[in-house]
Amino acid sequence: MRRRSKAVPAVGMVRPIARGSHATGLPEWIPPQLTELVDEAPDGPEWLHEIKFDGYRMHARLDRGVVRLLTRTGLDWTHKYPATAAAVLLVGSRQAYLDGELYGVHPDGITSFSMIQTASDSGNAAASETRRGEGHGGPPRRRGG
Repeated sequence: MRRRSKAVPAVGMVRPIARGSHATGLPEWIPPQLTELVDEAPDGPEWLHEIKFDGYRMHARLDRGVVRLLTRTGLDWTHKYPATAAAVLLVGSRQAYLDGELYGVHPDGITSFSMIQTASDSGNAAASETRRGEGHGGPPRRRGG
């Protein structure tokens, strides 16, 4: 669950990267707001909740035709997921900074962390990425759900 407030990154989790580009004004990298484990979900209009799928937290930075996929610690993983980087170009904007989750999905709609991890580790991410979300007829779901 995420709270609408400024997050303080955990010590040692963030690699310093320049906050902005003088030429474009688009930040090079934004430290993501991270979740916090609690005993009970809070209630009220100041709280947002989302489902956590098994994948990698990923930022996509689009700046005038150049896409970079950045991990939550600021590492550039564009080379690991070229099909995803190519898809970001379809956003229809000159500049964008997107925050999301990169995950693999089996044809039955069940998410798979090992699918996306294996694709990256084997250097065959593009082949695995083309299977994400194809033919499962709906949004991803967890096993047993």
